[in-house]
Amino acid sequence: MSQRDINLLDLPNQILFNILKKLNNMDVLYSLLDINNQQLHIIAQDKIFTNILNFVSILSTNDNSSISNRKLDRFCFEILPQIHHNVKCLILESVSIERVLHAVECPNLTQLKIFNFNKEIISRYFKDLSSSTFSSSTLTKLCINVLHFGDCQALLDGRLTQLIIFIVQIDFIYDIPSISYNMVSL
Repeated sequence: MSQRDINLLDLPNQILFNILKKLNNMDVLYSLLDINNQQLHIIAQDKIFTNILNFVSILSTNDNSSISNRKLDRFCFEILPQIHHNVKCLILESVSIERVLHAVECPNLTQLKIFNFNKEIISRYFKDLSSSTFSSSTLTKLCINVLHFGDCQALLDGRLTQLIIFIVQIDFIYDIPSISYNMVSL
């Protein structure tokens, strides 16, 4: 058998799995789901690739960047509906949060990490909304970067009933806003 006769797909699933584990799970999902190859499709749906979905890229300048609109569309319309039951952690930023959270319900979501969550987004999602607009009975950990202290207060109104860990990075703390939030005691 010459070297030209060897194909990547001839490798056993365990070897393919070990090779793919070295890659970014978002790239594995984007590249291998629905490509008309059942073997790769099944491997890509493994929990190691679907438990944590990171829609934020950290640039070399330590800035955050969202994934492209084309890639985000494919995740929201094609990939997430297939794997939503495996998703335990979402890492999002303000550009992608609305599209991802409205694409599917993730019943096993326990962690939500939010970057660059600005005041307008906070107001739209968490202020003066019924608890059915955004709530979670499974979310146990929330990591969020906010610009001002008041931006994180609206999150603590009782709609995240199982929240155990709340990690906040606040860029500026100065005047505490006079906005009143219905905060539940922790």
